[in-house]
Amino acid sequence: MIDKCPICRGSGKKIVGYKPCNECNGTGFIEEFNTKSHFKRASKGSKYDLDMAEVPCPTCGGTGKIPVYGICDSCGGSGKIVKCDKCNKYIGKYPQSKDKSLCPKCEKEEEERRKNLKRVYVLDNLCNMGDLEEGKFYKGTVSRTEKYGVFISLNEQTRGLLRPREMVGKRLNDFKIGDEVIVQVSEIKPERREVDFRYIPITNYSIEKLEKSVPLTSIRDIVDKGILEMRDEIVHIRGEIIQITQTPGPTIFTLTDGTETAWVAAFEIAGLRAHPEIIVGDIVDVVGSVSIRDGKLQIERIKLKKLEGEEAEKVKENIEKELDKKSEPYSDIKFLVDSPILEKLRPKMAHVAKKIRRAILDGKPIIIRHHADTDGYCAGLALERAILPILCEFSIDADAQWHYFRRSPSKAPFYELEDITKDLVYSLEDKLRFGQKMPL
Repeated sequence: MIDKCPICRGSGKKIVGYKPCNECNGTGFIEEFNTKSHFKRASKGSKYDLDMAEVPCPTCGGTGKIPVYGICDSCGGSGKIVKCDKCNKYIGKYPQSKDKSLCPKCEKEEEERRKNLKRVYVLDNLCNMGDLEEGKFYKGTVSRTEKYGVFISLNEQTRGLLRPREMVGKRLNDFKIGDEVIVQVSEIKPERREVDFRYIPITNYSIEKLEKSVPLTSIRDIVDKGILEMRDEIVHIRGEIIQITQTPGPTIFTLTDGTETAWVAAFEIAGLRAHPEIIVGDIVDVVGSVSIRDGKLQIERIKLKKLEGEEAEKVKENIEKELDKKSEPYSDIKFLVDSPILEKLRPKMAHVAKKIRRAILDGKPIIIRHHADTDGYCAGLALERAILPILCEFSIDADAQWHYFRRSPSKAPFYELEDITKDLVYSLEDKLRFGQKMPL
């Protein structure tokens, strides 16, 4: 505790001696006094009396001496001292002792008290059953009560059962849903995914936050290790949101980190949009558990936050580099016929092929419009046969060929207003209903 010095009263100095006043030479009175400059409308007699009177020196106040000041020994000239937070005793000068809060006696008492404290742990949402230890105390919340015991949740994914026989000093009816309670882990059964608790009343304890850090990984690493082998494991990924779909249950975010694509499921309330602040194109940081949906990787969200600034830019750059590598077309493909005209067109064809592959990797739907004649159908079908295998290879959606690709002929030999309107209406509808990007 920092307080004002009681010796110098916050001035930082004290009187160490006295010296004669220079103004009055130590007499305490001034010899001359001009009455005209101090009094008005005074009679001649009163002026005479005042002229003859002795007037105290204004500098020393009539004492004839002036105090000499030195630095206060108690505060060292700062005007402040440090006191014990517990007993209010003097500890030292400020700022030399500003980091101290207890005097030696109180510090010793506090140290002895800490030795006898029981540690009570509070789990963050990343901790699971594997982070618990038998015999240790944890703080949780009553989530359910049954005849055979009370279910206590330590976080969103870890809970256990407190049976009546393990309750000391309390009965089953004493526990209400939502009550905070401190319990001791009596037994962990990993093969049955069960945790048993014991309730023992404790008063002398300290609360400690048990946090778990998860190393950053890529979606490709998770897929390579095997989704089945990685199931229920906690993973940490960063990527770009390329689609958001609201189901009757959770909100499904489709995310890519450049190496692969995965679903991220976030559930708040059935049918209610989770994380409304997240939109398509945002860079996010996700921590969650690995699960499987339709044979594909899905991450059950534990934490999801939007990245901004330099962090987001760095992740975006890495994604762009990875997608650019994957969207490069094969350079060793030969034309069906030898033609110098086709060879001149190869750079432009490669540019178009890269643009189509990049659109697929970015999660953009593809619309092909062609003339309603033999040449148009041949060209449109050739593109369709080339695009669909790539779409099925890179898209996480099993029905990607139906959801992300559409080919239709135009009656007119050009892209007329009617065709533009149809494509625009369908694209906007898919964007609003299914969270898709605008098409290529």
